[in-house]
Amino acid sequence: MSLQGRRRFARSALTGGFSLAMGAAFPMPAASDQQTTSQTYLDVRQFGAKGDGKTDDTQAIQTALDTVAQINGLSQPVAIFVPPGVYCSRRVQMRSNTALIGITAYDYSQPGGSQIKLIDGSASCLVDISGTRGVTIQGLSLNGAKLGTNVHGIMREDPDPSKNPHAHENASRIEACQVAHFSGDGVHMMHSWAWTTRHSMIAYNGGHGLNYVGWDGFVHDCWLTNNRGAGLAAHGPEGFTSAVTFVGNRIEWNYQQGILIENGSGMMQITGNFFDRNYLSGIAVTPGNAPSRCDQITMTGNFFYRNGKSAPGESPDSSHLRLEEARGITCVGNAFRAGDDSGSSKGPCSPSYGICYKNLQNCVITNNVFHQGAMKTLIMGGGGTGVIVENNPGSLLVAG
Repeated sequence: MSLQGRRRFARSALTGGFSLAMGAAFPMPAASDQQTTSQTYLDVRQFGAKGDGKTDDTQAIQTALDTVAQINGLSQPVAIFVPPGVYCSRRVQMRSNTALIGITAYDYSQPGGSQIKLIDGSASCLVDISGTRGVTIQGLSLNGAKLGTNVHGIMREDPDPSKNPHAHENASRIEACQVAHFSGDGVHMMHSWAWTTRHSMIAYNGGHGLNYVGWDGFVHDCWLTNNRGAGLAAHGPEGFTSAVTFVGNRIEWNYQQGILIENGSGMMQITGNFFDRNYLSGIAVTPGNAPSRCDQITMTGNFFYRNGKSAPGESPDSSHLRLEEARGITCVGNAFRAGDDSGSSKGPCSPSYGICYKNLQNCVITNNVFHQGAMKTLIMGGGGTGVIVENNPGSLLVAG
Protein backbone atom coordinates (compact mmCIF):
# COMPACT_ATOMS: atom_id res chain seq x y z
CA MET A 1 0.00 0.00 0.00
CA SER A 2 1.33 3.46 -0.86
CA LEU A 3 2.10 6.08 1.81
CA GLN A 4 -0.92 8.07 0.66
CA GLY A 5 -3.08 4.97 0.86
CA ARG A 6 -1.91 4.15 4.38
CA ARG A 7 -2.72 7.71 5.47
CA ARG A 8 -6.22 7.46 4.04
CA PHE A 9 -6.74 4.08 5.70
CA ALA A 10 -5.60 5.30 9.13
CA ARG A 11 -7.65 8.46 8.87
CA SER A 12 -10.73 6.55 7.79
CA ALA A 13 -10.45 4.14 10.71
CA LEU A 14 -10.02 6.97 13.20
CA THR A 15 -12.92 9.08 11.97
CA GLY A 16 -15.13 6.00 11.69
CA GLY A 17 -14.80 5.41 15.40
CA PHE A 18 -15.71 9.03 16.09
CA SER A 19 -18.79 8.81 13.89
CA LEU A 20 -20.10 5.96 16.03
CA ALA A 21 -19.55 8.04 19.15
CA MET A 22 -21.32 11.04 17.68
CA GLY A 23 -24.31 9.23 16.23
CA ALA A 24 -26.32 10.19 13.20
CA ALA A 25 -27.08 13.74 14.32
CA PHE A 26 -23.61 15.02 13.39
CA PRO A 27 -22.17 12.79 10.64
CA MET A 28 -18.44 13.24 10.01
CA PRO A 29 -17.52 14.45 6.55
CA ALA A 30 -15.00 12.38 4.63
CA ALA A 31 -11.47 13.40 5.56
CA SER A 32 -9.25 14.86 2.89
CA ASP A 33 -5.51 15.27 2.60
CA GLN A 34 -5.98 18.96 3.41
CA GLN A 35 -7.63 18.23 6.79
CA THR A 36 -4.36 17.93 8.65
CA THR A 37 -6.01 18.42 12.04
CA SER A 38 -8.37 15.46 11.67
CA GLN A 39 -5.77 12.97 12.88
CA THR A 40 -5.49 14.55 16.31
CA TYR A 41 -8.51 16.87 16.73
CA LEU A 42 -12.22 16.89 16.19
CA ASP A 43 -13.30 19.99 14.28
CA VAL A 44 -16.19 21.85 15.93
CA ARG A 45 -17.67 22.49 12.47
CA GLN A 46 -18.18 18.76 12.09
CA PHE A 47 -20.79 19.07 14.81
CA GLY A 48 -22.68 21.84 13.04
CA ALA A 49 -20.90 24.98 14.29
CA LYS A 50 -20.96 27.83 11.77
CA GLY A 51 -18.62 30.46 13.25
CA ASP A 52 -20.41 33.12 11.21
CA GLY A 53 -21.00 35.58 14.07
CA LYS A 54 -24.79 35.08 13.85
CA THR A 55 -25.65 31.42 14.47
CA ASP A 56 -26.01 30.14 18.04
CA ASP A 57 -23.23 27.52 18.10
CA THR A 58 -23.66 26.51 21.75
CA GLN A 59 -25.11 23.07 21.08
CA ALA A 60 -22.49 22.24 18.48
CA ILE A 61 -19.62 23.22 20.80
CA GLN A 62 -21.11 21.36 23.75
CA THR A 63 -21.79 18.22 21.73
CA ALA A 64 -18.21 18.26 20.47
CA LEU A 65 -16.87 18.57 24.03
CA ASP A 66 -19.14 15.79 25.28
CA THR A 67 -18.24 13.51 22.37
CA VAL A 68 -14.49 13.78 22.67
CA ALA A 69 -14.75 13.05 26.41
CA GLN A 70 -16.62 9.80 25.70
CA ILE A 71 -14.07 8.30 23.33
CA ASN A 72 -12.39 5.60 25.38
CA GLY A 73 -9.21 3.66 24.72
CA LEU A 74 -7.60 6.30 22.49
CA SER A 75 -4.82 8.61 23.50
CA GLN A 76 -5.81 10.94 20.65
CA PRO A 77 -7.82 12.90 19.98
CA VAL A 78 -8.63 14.60 23.26
CA ALA A 79 -9.12 18.03 21.71
CA ILE A 80 -11.77 20.06 19.94
CA PHE A 81 -10.37 22.36 17.28
CA VAL A 82 -12.10 25.73 16.77
CA PRO A 83 -11.12 27.14 13.34
CA PRO A 84 -10.92 30.94 12.91
CA GLY A 85 -14.36 32.53 13.01
CA VAL A 86 -16.84 34.05 15.46
CA TYR A 87 -18.77 31.34 17.31
CA CYS A 88 -21.74 32.73 19.24
CA SER A 89 -22.32 30.78 22.41
CA ARG A 90 -23.97 30.56 25.77
CA ARG A 91 -22.24 28.76 28.67
CA VAL A 92 -20.42 25.55 27.73
CA GLN A 93 -19.15 22.92 30.17
CA MET A 94 -15.77 21.32 29.62
CA ARG A 95 -15.03 17.70 30.55
CA SER A 96 -11.97 16.23 32.22
CA ASN A 97 -8.83 15.47 30.19
CA THR A 98 -9.97 17.40 27.15
CA ALA A 99 -8.81 20.51 25.33
CA LEU A 100 -10.49 23.36 23.47
CA ILE A 101 -7.97 24.73 20.99
CA GLY A 102 -8.02 27.49 18.39
CA ILE A 103 -5.78 29.78 16.36
CA THR A 104 -4.40 32.84 18.18
CA ALA A 105 -4.77 36.08 16.18
CA TYR A 106 -6.05 38.78 18.57
CA ASP A 107 -4.42 42.18 18.88
CA TYR A 108 -4.17 44.61 21.81
CA SER A 109 -7.76 45.83 21.63
CA GLN A 110 -9.65 43.43 19.33
CA PRO A 111 -10.38 39.71 19.35
CA GLY A 112 -9.25 37.68 16.39
CA GLY A 113 -8.62 34.21 15.06
CA SER A 114 -10.76 31.62 16.81
CA GLN A 115 -13.31 33.67 18.75
CA ILE A 116 -16.10 32.41 21.02
CA LYS A 117 -18.51 35.26 21.77
CA LEU A 118 -20.97 35.29 24.66
CA ILE A 119 -24.64 35.78 23.72
CA ASP A 120 -26.30 35.12 27.10
CA GLY A 121 -26.10 37.84 29.74
CA SER A 122 -27.78 35.58 32.33
CA ALA A 123 -25.02 32.94 32.17
CA SER A 124 -22.60 32.41 35.05
CA CYS A 125 -19.69 32.24 32.61
CA LEU A 126 -18.77 31.40 29.03
CA VAL A 127 -16.42 28.40 29.58
CA ASP A 128 -17.05 26.40 32.75
CA ILE A 129 -14.28 24.07 33.96
CA SER A 130 -15.83 23.34 37.36
CA GLY A 131 -15.35 19.78 38.53
CA THR A 132 -12.81 18.91 35.85
CA ARG A 133 -9.24 17.63 35.82
CA GLY A 134 -6.63 18.08 33.14
CA VAL A 135 -8.35 20.60 30.88
CA THR A 136 -6.60 22.92 28.42
CA ILE A 137 -7.97 26.10 26.83
CA GLN A 138 -5.57 27.33 24.18
CA GLY A 139 -5.43 29.85 21.36
CA LEU A 140 -8.93 31.29 21.78
CA SER A 141 -10.37 34.78 21.95
CA LEU A 142 -13.15 34.64 24.53
CA ASN A 143 -15.34 37.73 24.18
CA GLY A 144 -17.86 38.59 26.89
CA ALA A 145 -19.45 41.40 24.84
CA LYS A 146 -20.01 43.26 28.16
CA LEU A 147 -23.23 41.27 28.69
CA GLY A 148 -25.05 40.81 31.98
CA THR A 149 -23.74 41.26 35.50
CA ASN A 150 -20.84 39.35 36.98
CA VAL A 151 -20.54 36.93 34.06
CA HIS A 152 -17.05 35.38 34.07
CA GLY A 153 -14.98 34.34 31.10
CA ILE A 154 -13.42 31.07 32.35
CA MET A 155 -14.76 29.79 35.67
CA ARG A 156 -13.95 27.09 38.17
CA GLU A 157 -16.24 26.80 41.21
CA ASP A 158 -15.13 23.65 43.04
CA PRO A 159 -15.98 22.56 46.60
CA ASP A 160 -13.70 23.23 49.54
CA PRO A 161 -11.07 20.45 49.29
CA SER A 162 -10.44 20.48 53.04
CA LYS A 163 -13.88 18.91 53.43
CA ASN A 164 -13.18 16.19 50.88
CA PRO A 165 -10.60 13.52 51.82
CA HIS A 166 -10.43 12.41 48.18
CA ALA A 167 -9.63 15.84 46.74
CA HIS A 168 -6.75 15.95 44.27
CA GLU A 169 -4.99 18.28 41.85
CA ASN A 170 -7.32 19.53 39.13
CA ALA A 171 -4.48 20.63 36.80
CA SER A 172 -5.98 23.16 34.40
CA ARG A 173 -4.13 25.14 31.73
CA ILE A 174 -4.95 28.42 29.97
CA GLU A 175 -2.52 29.09 27.13
CA ALA A 176 -2.24 31.90 24.57
CA CYS A 177 -5.81 33.14 25.04
CA GLN A 178 -7.45 36.54 25.10
CA VAL A 179 -10.19 36.76 27.75
CA ALA A 180 -11.86 40.15 27.47
CA HIS A 181 -15.01 42.23 27.91
CA PHE A 182 -16.72 40.07 30.53
CA SER A 183 -18.90 41.80 33.11
CA GLY A 184 -17.34 39.66 35.86
CA ASP A 185 -13.82 38.30 36.19
CA GLY A 186 -11.84 37.35 33.14
CA VAL A 187 -10.67 34.15 34.85
CA HIS A 188 -12.47 33.12 38.05
CA MET A 189 -10.80 30.16 39.79
CA MET A 190 -12.13 28.99 43.15
CA HIS A 191 -10.22 26.06 44.70
CA SER A 192 -7.89 25.61 41.78
CA TRP A 193 -5.05 23.20 42.50
CA ALA A 194 -2.01 22.82 40.22
CA TRP A 195 -2.82 25.26 37.42
CA THR A 196 -1.15 27.50 34.86
CA THR A 197 -2.10 30.67 33.00
CA ARG A 198 0.52 31.60 30.39
CA HIS A 199 1.07 33.81 27.36
CA SER A 200 -2.46 35.23 27.64
CA MET A 201 -4.13 38.63 27.59
CA ILE A 202 -6.82 39.13 30.25
CA ALA A 203 -8.25 42.58 29.74
CA TYR A 204 -11.20 44.99 29.80
CA ASN A 205 -13.23 42.90 32.25
CA GLY A 206 -15.72 44.29 34.76
CA GLY A 207 -14.25 42.40 37.70
CA HIS A 208 -10.70 41.23 38.35
CA GLY A 209 -8.56 40.03 35.50
CA LEU A 210 -7.56 36.81 37.26
CA ASN A 211 -9.35 36.10 40.53
CA TYR A 212 -8.43 32.96 42.40
CA VAL A 213 -8.44 30.93 45.56
CA GLY A 214 -5.97 28.12 45.05
CA TRP A 215 -2.42 26.89 45.21
CA ASP A 216 0.46 25.40 43.23
CA GLY A 217 0.02 27.74 40.27
CA PHE A 218 1.97 29.68 37.65
CA VAL A 219 1.13 32.97 35.93
CA HIS A 220 3.76 33.61 33.26
CA ASP A 221 4.14 36.11 30.42
CA CYS A 222 0.58 37.44 30.60
CA TRP A 223 -0.90 40.86 29.91
CA LEU A 224 -3.35 41.87 32.67
CA THR A 225 -4.70 45.24 31.62
CA ASN A 226 -7.63 47.61 32.06
CA ASN A 227 -9.74 45.41 34.30
CA ARG A 228 -12.19 47.21 36.59
CA GLY A 229 -10.95 45.27 39.58
CA ALA A 230 -7.36 44.23 40.20
CA GLY A 231 -5.21 42.75 37.50
CA LEU A 232 -4.86 39.71 39.74
CA ALA A 233 -6.53 39.05 43.08
CA ALA A 234 -5.53 36.36 45.60
CA HIS A 235 -8.05 36.18 48.40
CA GLY A 236 -6.96 33.47 50.79
CA PRO A 237 -7.89 32.12 53.32
CA GLU A 238 -4.63 31.00 54.87
CA GLY A 239 -3.45 27.72 53.44
CA PHE A 240 -5.80 27.95 50.48
CA THR A 241 -4.04 30.58 48.37
CA SER A 242 -0.35 29.82 48.33
CA ALA A 243 2.61 28.44 46.38
CA VAL A 244 1.98 30.55 43.28
CA THR A 245 4.68 32.00 40.99
CA PHE A 246 4.22 35.19 38.94
CA VAL A 247 6.95 35.81 36.36
CA GLY A 248 7.33 38.18 33.43
CA ASN A 249 3.81 39.65 33.37
CA ARG A 250 2.77 43.16 32.34
CA ILE A 251 0.14 44.40 34.79
CA GLU A 252 -1.18 47.83 33.84
CA TRP A 253 -4.03 50.34 33.94
CA ASN A 254 -6.25 48.22 36.17
CA TYR A 255 -8.84 50.23 38.09
CA GLN A 256 -7.79 48.77 41.43
CA GLN A 257 -4.45 47.18 42.35
CA GLY A 258 -2.10 45.52 39.93
CA ILE A 259 -1.91 42.54 42.30
CA LEU A 260 -4.05 42.30 45.44
CA ILE A 261 -2.97 39.72 48.03
CA GLU A 262 -5.12 39.44 51.16
CA ASN A 263 -6.78 37.24 53.78
CA GLY A 264 -3.78 35.11 54.70
CA SER A 265 -2.50 34.34 51.22
CA GLY A 266 1.18 33.51 51.06
CA MET A 267 4.19 31.56 49.80
CA MET A 268 4.41 33.46 46.52
CA GLN A 269 7.17 34.52 44.15
CA ILE A 270 6.67 37.77 42.23
CA THR A 271 9.62 38.18 39.87
CA GLY A 272 10.41 40.24 36.80
CA ASN A 273 6.99 41.83 36.30
CA PHE A 274 6.12 45.34 35.05
CA PHE A 275 3.49 47.27 37.03
CA ASP A 276 2.37 50.33 35.07
CA ARG A 277 -0.26 52.95 35.97
CA ASN A 278 -2.57 50.81 38.07
CA TYR A 279 -5.15 53.09 39.68
CA LEU A 280 -4.30 51.94 43.23
CA SER A 281 -1.08 50.30 44.43
CA GLY A 282 0.98 48.24 42.05
CA ILE A 283 0.99 45.48 44.68
CA ALA A 284 -1.04 45.54 47.89
CA VAL A 285 -0.52 42.92 50.61
CA THR A 286 -3.17 43.52 53.30
CA PRO A 287 -5.12 41.59 55.94
CA GLY A 288 -8.38 42.11 54.08
CA ASN A 289 -11.24 40.92 56.27
CA ALA A 290 -9.40 37.96 57.82
CA PRO A 291 -7.49 37.82 61.12
CA SER A 292 -4.61 35.82 59.61
CA ARG A 293 -1.60 37.56 58.08
CA CYS A 294 -0.24 37.16 54.60
CA ASP A 295 3.26 35.72 54.70
CA GLN A 296 6.29 34.38 52.82
CA ILE A 297 6.15 36.54 49.68
CA THR A 298 9.26 37.32 47.63
CA MET A 299 9.30 40.38 45.34
CA THR A 300 12.44 40.65 43.23
CA GLY A 301 13.45 42.33 39.99
CA ASN A 302 10.12 44.02 39.31
CA PHE A 303 9.62 47.48 37.78
CA PHE A 304 6.96 49.81 39.21
CA TYR A 305 5.93 52.83 37.15
CA ARG A 306 3.41 55.63 37.90
CA ASN A 307 0.98 53.53 39.97
CA GLY A 308 -1.66 54.98 42.31
CA LYS A 309 -3.23 56.99 39.47
CA SER A 310 -6.66 57.53 41.11
CA ALA A 311 -5.92 57.15 44.82
CA PRO A 312 -6.21 60.17 47.14
CA GLY A 313 -2.79 61.74 47.61
CA GLU A 314 -2.58 60.98 51.35
CA SER A 315 -3.86 57.41 51.02
CA PRO A 316 -1.54 54.41 51.27
CA ASP A 317 -3.17 53.31 48.01
CA SER A 318 -1.19 56.10 46.33
CA SER A 319 1.89 53.89 46.30
CA HIS A 320 3.78 51.44 44.20
CA LEU A 321 3.83 48.91 46.99
CA ARG A 322 1.59 48.67 50.06
CA LEU A 323 2.50 46.17 52.79
CA GLU A 324 0.38 45.87 55.93
CA GLU A 325 0.24 43.34 58.77
CA ALA A 326 2.33 40.87 56.78
CA ARG A 327 5.28 38.69 57.73
CA GLY A 328 8.16 37.04 55.93
CA ILE A 329 8.18 39.55 53.05
CA THR A 330 11.32 39.98 50.94
CA CYS A 331 11.39 43.10 48.76
CA VAL A 332 14.82 43.26 47.12
CA GLY A 333 16.22 44.59 43.86
CA ASN A 334 13.14 46.33 42.47
CA ALA A 335 13.00 49.67 40.63
CA PHE A 336 10.40 52.40 41.21
CA ARG A 337 9.51 55.45 39.06
CA ALA A 338 6.74 58.06 39.31
CA GLY A 339 5.03 59.64 36.30
CA ASP A 340 1.81 60.71 34.62
CA ASP A 341 -0.51 59.38 31.91
CA SER A 342 1.68 60.64 29.09
CA GLY A 343 4.85 59.14 30.49
CA SER A 344 6.31 62.55 31.32
CA SER A 345 6.39 64.65 34.49
CA LYS A 346 3.86 67.33 33.46
CA GLY A 347 1.25 65.93 35.82
CA PRO A 348 -0.81 64.95 37.54
CA CYS A 349 1.84 62.49 38.59
CA SER A 350 1.68 59.57 40.99
CA PRO A 351 2.24 57.88 43.36
CA SER A 352 2.73 59.92 46.49
CA TYR A 353 4.74 57.14 48.13
CA GLY A 354 7.11 54.54 46.82
CA ILE A 355 6.50 51.94 49.52
CA CYS A 356 4.03 52.18 52.42
CA TYR A 357 4.46 49.60 55.17
CA LYS A 358 2.80 49.02 58.52
CA ASN A 359 3.20 46.50 61.36
CA LEU A 360 5.37 44.00 59.52
CA GLN A 361 7.11 41.02 61.07
CA ASN A 362 10.48 39.61 59.94
CA CYS A 363 10.58 41.45 56.61
CA VAL A 364 13.35 42.89 54.44
CA ILE A 365 13.05 45.98 52.22
CA THR A 366 16.50 46.55 50.87
CA ASN A 367 18.62 47.35 47.81
CA ASN A 368 15.74 48.81 45.81
CA VAL A 369 16.18 51.86 43.55
CA PHE A 370 13.87 54.90 43.62
CA HIS A 371 15.23 57.26 40.95
CA GLN A 372 12.38 59.80 40.73
CA GLY A 373 10.47 57.08 42.47
CA ALA A 374 7.61 58.98 44.13
CA MET A 375 6.13 62.45 44.61
CA LYS A 376 6.22 62.87 48.42
CA THR A 377 8.10 60.11 50.26
CA LEU A 378 10.12 57.19 48.98
CA ILE A 379 9.48 54.82 51.89
CA MET A 380 6.96 55.53 54.63
CA GLY A 381 5.99 53.29 57.51
CA GLY A 382 6.77 51.80 60.86
CA GLY A 383 5.73 49.35 63.50
CA GLY A 384 6.29 45.64 63.75
CA THR A 385 9.32 43.56 64.65
CA GLY A 386 12.34 42.23 62.80
CA VAL A 387 11.99 44.68 59.92
CA ILE A 388 15.08 45.75 57.95
CA VAL A 389 14.76 48.80 55.70
CA GLU A 390 18.11 49.93 54.28
CA ASN A 391 20.16 50.68 51.18
CA ASN A 392 17.28 52.03 49.10
CA PRO A 393 18.73 55.01 47.20
CA GLY A 394 16.55 57.38 45.18
CA SER A 395 14.99 60.77 44.65
CA LEU A 396 11.55 62.35 44.37
CA LEU A 397 10.05 63.35 41.03
CA VAL A 398 9.45 67.09 40.62
CA ALA A 399 6.42 67.62 38.37
CA GLY A 400 6.46 70.22 35.66
